[in-house]
Amino acid sequence: MIRNAAETSLGGSGWSGSQIIDVVENKSVAAIGWVEMGDCAALQSREDFRKRYREVYPDDQNVGGQSGQVFRFIREMKIGTPYLP
Repeated sequence: MIRNAAETSLGGSGWSGSQIIDVVENKSVAAIGWVEMGDCAALQSREDFRKRYREVYPDDQNVGGQSGQVFRFIREMKIGTPYLP
């Protein structure tokens, strides 16, 4: 089951990897990396995600591709969207 990632964000929570895995497995939610981006609930546009990504990963040259993955996960995936675990 997919939940709105903005509502279930673990980013910046201080949780360990094993705690996040436990939540994903036991609550049947999907998760992605990029924990350093923190809580993305307030980010609305692709440009918002790009700006945050540039702040967090200033040396990464693939800003559009990487920030786009986070944007799509949070803003485009809906409950019931198929995904590969």
